Amino acid sequence: MVLGYRAGLRVRRGLLTVRGSIEKRPFGGSRPGRRPNRDRNFDLGAHSVMRDYFEVGGEPPVYSE
Repeated sequence: MVLGYRAGLRVRRGLLTVRGSIEKRPFGGSRPGRRPNRDRNFDLGAHSVMRDYFEVGGEPPVYSE
């Protein structure tokens, strides 16, 4: 399935280059009208993972070996 998808992309790219122009659609990034990034609280997530698998703060881990 992956090889078929890649082959389809190659054919499409080949057809676009024969025509002489490859149109790139804008993708992501900072543009007018887009929402700002959300605060995902990375530090709390990392602490939660450490707490679940290792001893943190004197409490035993949630999961055993």
